Amino acid sequence: MGEKIAVEIWQESDGDKHMDSSERVVRKKFHGKFWAALSIFSLMGQVAWVVENMYFNVFIYKMFHASAADISLMVGASSVAATVTTILVGAFTDYVGKRKAFICGGYLAWGLSILAFALLRVDFLTPLAGSALGAASLGITLVIVLDCVMTFLGSSANDACFNAWMTDWGDGGNRGKIEGVNSMMPLVAILVVFGGFSAFDLDRAESWTAIYLIVGAAVMLIGGLGFFLIEEKQGIKPQTKRVAEQQTEPGPHAEPKAKQQARRGGRPGEERASYWGNVSYSFRLSVLRENPLLYAVIGAFAVFGISINIFMPYLILYYEKTLGMTNYVMIMAPAIVLAAVATAFYGRLYDLLGFRPSVVPSILLLMAGYVLLYFGRATGIVFIGSLLMMTGYLTGMAVFGAMIRSNIPGQRAGQFQGIRIIGQVLIPGILGPAIGAFVLRDADKIVNSDGTESFLPNQNIYLAAFLAAAATLAALGLIFRMMRRGRHRLVSRCGERILGEMPGMPEASATIESHEEPEAAVPGLSEVGTARESTEEPEDIVQRNLKVSALRESHEEPEVAMPSLSEHKTAREGKENQEASVPDRGTARAMAVREPARVWDAYPRPQMRREKWLSLNGKWQLNGREILVPFPPQALLSGYRGRVGTKLEYARSFTLPEGFRSGKEKGGRILLHFGAVDQVAEVFLNGRFVGRHEGGYLPFWFDVTEYLADSEKGENLLCVKAEDTLSALYPYGKQRKARGGMWYTPVSGIWQSVWLEPVPDSYIERLDVAADTRKVRITAVRGGGEPTEETAEKSAHTERESAAAGDGPTVAEEGLRSDNGTAGSGHSTDAASGSDAGKAGLSVTIKLHDGSLHTVHGQRDTVEIDLSRIPLADGTCYQPLLWTTEHPYLYEMTVGLGEDKVSSYFGLRTIAVEQHDGIPKVCLNGEPVFLHGVLDQGYFCDGIYLPAEAEEYERDILRMKELGLNLLRKHIKIEPECFYYYCDVHGMLVMQDMVNSGRYSWIGDTALPTIGLYLKGSGRLGSRRRKDFFRRHMADTIRHLYSHPSVIAYTIFNEGWGQFDSDAMYREAKGLDGTRLYDAASGWFPGKESDFHSQHIYFKRLSVPESPDRPVLVSECGGYSYRVPGHFYAKYASFGYGECADGAALTGRVRELYRETILPAVQRGLCGCIYTQLSDVEDEVNGLYTYDRKVCKVDRKAMRDIRRKLDAAVGRKAGQQADS
Repeated sequence: MGEKIAVEIWQESDGDKHMDSSERVVRKKFHGKFWAALSIFSLMGQVAWVVENMYFNVFIYKMFHASAADISLMVGASSVAATVTTILVGAFTDYVGKRKAFICGGYLAWGLSILAFALLRVDFLTPLAGSALGAASLGITLVIVLDCVMTFLGSSANDACFNAWMTDWGDGGNRGKIEGVNSMMPLVAILVVFGGFSAFDLDRAESWTAIYLIVGAAVMLIGGLGFFLIEEKQGIKPQTKRVAEQQTEPGPHAEPKAKQQARRGGRPGEERASYWGNVSYSFRLSVLRENPLLYAVIGAFAVFGISINIFMPYLILYYEKTLGMTNYVMIMAPAIVLAAVATAFYGRLYDLLGFRPSVVPSILLLMAGYVLLYFGRATGIVFIGSLLMMTGYLTGMAVFGAMIRSNIPGQRAGQFQGIRIIGQVLIPGILGPAIGAFVLRDADKIVNSDGTESFLPNQNIYLAAFLAAAATLAALGLIFRMMRRGRHRLVSRCGERILGEMPGMPEASATIESHEEPEAAVPGLSEVGTARESTEEPEDIVQRNLKVSALRESHEEPEVAMPSLSEHKTAREGKENQEASVPDRGTARAMAVREPARVWDAYPRPQMRREKWLSLNGKWQLNGREILVPFPPQALLSGYRGRVGTKLEYARSFTLPEGFRSGKEKGGRILLHFGAVDQVAEVFLNGRFVGRHEGGYLPFWFDVTEYLADSEKGENLLCVKAEDTLSALYPYGKQRKARGGMWYTPVSGIWQSVWLEPVPDSYIERLDVAADTRKVRITAVRGGGEPTEETAEKSAHTERESAAAGDGPTVAEEGLRSDNGTAGSGHSTDAASGSDAGKAGLSVTIKLHDGSLHTVHGQRDTVEIDLSRIPLADGTCYQPLLWTTEHPYLYEMTVGLGEDKVSSYFGLRTIAVEQHDGIPKVCLNGEPVFLHGVLDQGYFCDGIYLPAEAEEYERDILRMKELGLNLLRKHIKIEPECFYYYCDVHGMLVMQDMVNSGRYSWIGDTALPTIGLYLKGSGRLGSRRRKDFFRRHMADTIRHLYSHPSVIAYTIFNEGWGQFDSDAMYREAKGLDGTRLYDAASGWFPGKESDFHSQHIYFKRLSVPESPDRPVLVSECGGYSYRVPGHFYAKYASFGYGECADGAALTGRVRELYRETILPAVQRGLCGCIYTQLSDVEDEVNGLYTYDRKVCKVDRKAMRDIRRKLDAAVGRKAGQQADS
């Protein structure tokens, strides 16, 4: 085969050796022959181009005394020749489907044309011209003409064919590396040429003759070697008419050819496409409309090239003549070497970070170099300016080139090299030198020995180049805006159903742009499994587990039943209000709207459930327009069509169902709950101010008893004024107004459920449940008292204030004791006495796994029960069932306090770091467990922060369980409580991030740490007010999730963002809840105190200490990207840490990561690995699933195989696999 690849097959176990060949993951690596051909041809071609582009100017200046206008004309004519040639020859190579013969033959002819320049000398031309002056004029003409001939041959071989060959062989995973090697060659060529030319006296004609003979012969030699080094890329076929018609989509974003053909009907025809049709193809308006980003980038590349070509033709002349640096080669050589080295690595940065983070630094480096060269005269300043300028130039060439290649439609590489050359050569080659000549029109003159005059370039060329570079940044700004705004509308399956059930909503009748194929096939996965098996949505497995979950929850005992969320609907029974309203200015007049749609109508707080409640989700008014709450206004599912500013005013009216407030005469209260409102909320009921809450991620509530309408059937007007400025004072997560890259569409206002519930005068405000492997301790926090406007407002802040004072739960495993020092025995005790006289004590009824009930009456508000001491009828004691990832048993319970009663649950488990074989390991219930996790950002294509329905959280959990994963790192976001409930039910471990506040610095928080420079340490950064709020928010978060067994760990700071006093914050968090583990500083900037050695290894190798004092955790890694056609959000942008061509390539890279990096480190102390990420999120296409959750992008069997190997490495017993 012509395609030379190295094949690696993972065979870590006997089971792997027997894998079917279709299930093996194949990874392609280029042989040294490819890199040799790439390096040699690229270098030799660039040597020839350096001689032409940099020294032809010196040649024509010194031998024939050319003016700036002559030089500008030569460069412009050469640019036209290069462009026309590349378009015609590039199209022809596509037409015939061959590259090798054109490359090698072209280099041979190119070398001959270079040899011809040896004959262009004044002494040879004087007999023909009659005088030295005439010979100079004739020489200038002949140089320009012969330069066009040489350009035709060189462009045919290099620009059209060699560049197309590179595009054929490159893919998303190596394109930046290939481009980096290719783009550093001009500087290497400059170094070679500078070094070689230093041996010649360039004022002598004989020196130029020798140079052309040497360079021409070398180019011809390389052309001959190409017949042995270059391999044709398999699969590049001659163009047919139908293929020519079909290849109109951007390269990596295009539909697979088979899909296009099926969609358009028929198979590719056998008739060859017209050559001139091939030539004109990329100039069609239809092609431009289908590839707007490609043409926009080419345009920006042209402006970039203009900046370079303003000064480049005069660079050597400026150094030698203007600055008087006769030894400029010795000055420039170190700068060239350093710039070449930087460029070699810069292509990899593009592969990892994408276009925007790579191209902007290049332009800034270029502009910084211009500034120094404009003002500098000293050798040191000129050296630094040259280094910055050359580095910016070459890295910019690499990034622009890679971006253009990434967007070239498939099998059109040769033709689009012609379009590329328009931006890279034609426009810059004409306008750049022309601008330079215009700037130098009044330059100083010197008189030559023969009486002729020559101009002296001045520093104004750098000023003009700086302005052109600034124009490049402006053009890039427009491109970034285009990339940010261009997006497809994706809708999840459950979102389609929701929109379909919302008659009259603008989106309900619109066409859903989902591009979903019947089997949601991922190209390339047929290499590792059947296409159907590898890409089909796992509805059978997910639905089966949902049914199992429902059966687990369907116990008949009413006292302790734990219904599924879908079964625990609101207590409306058809009596909910028929109207919503907006406040009239100055009045509480209501306006009728349609019946609210039923969305998110399951009980919002599954860990503390009451029988009676009323959902206020549904149709509201927002700033005078209709919105569907709880979806945020930026989300498709909200139906909101208005502008979203910083201030939002929500309103709706409601009436209470009959009997809802029947307890008011007995002192009952009615509480108004909000799941979350971003960022600041002020609540008004019937025109009266109820309270204010700050922070957009945690639930809050108000006692609104005294604010309700006097009549039970009276209408109530609820108004919520939200303000969202994305203030860094508050935790704001990964939201940004100008979304793009790793920043996402902001979410404002109400984004979780709003609901009412009646409670007794004295009620259970919160349950704190702490458990180990035998005992459980339940503490009820009392609420109630005389309600006033002050107490109503205080209810939203009580938890936060008490947390700041250190009153949060602090019960560790060893502290699980009853108040009287004895374990609960199951026998009833008397009511409280003493200080608790007059208050009923806590009563807890637990349902054991055999269906029997066990009741304990506490003397105070805390009950502790040792389940292992519960006596059974046969005289033995009960054997508790533990909560594990494989068997997550949950005990259901009913908790009573006075007149109040709630249903809840708990799981028996411990999480701790223990020594095993001298290595600290994370242990679940005393047994080592590998934290095989995935980063879960909790974003959804149609609801942004909220899925279309709560069950979608459960589906995500089951999808990850099916892939063998046992942990979700909930990244910089706090979910509705149902998410944690589903993790409890299905045994999915959770590592919860605190939500970041403070300003993020790409340079300080990402770029510098990437190269090993850490400027913050544990830091004491940020305002006191921000830090105080973060402390309160952290305490509230810990309290909020305290009772969920699935939550085993917290991340306090991530990658330095908003980080301060990490050691002190670790101690503070540990004091609030000592039963969990804490990653104090995930990624970098570690302090001294943390439960993990936490590392992000996107850009560097994993480092495991020889004798770790704590478990080593890879808290982020991978993030390889693959855009599934029809299932990606951003039209023009993609973000990830290395592109993959298809599902097989993605699976292969994931397997390689675990095989080569993760598995070998497990026995040395690695306790977990968290892969980035669960699903695509907007620009980020590095998920295991697509953003709409319709396609699994990796092979499921391969992923479960990774889990088996990890379990074996940790030493877990057979059968303790994932629930798949």
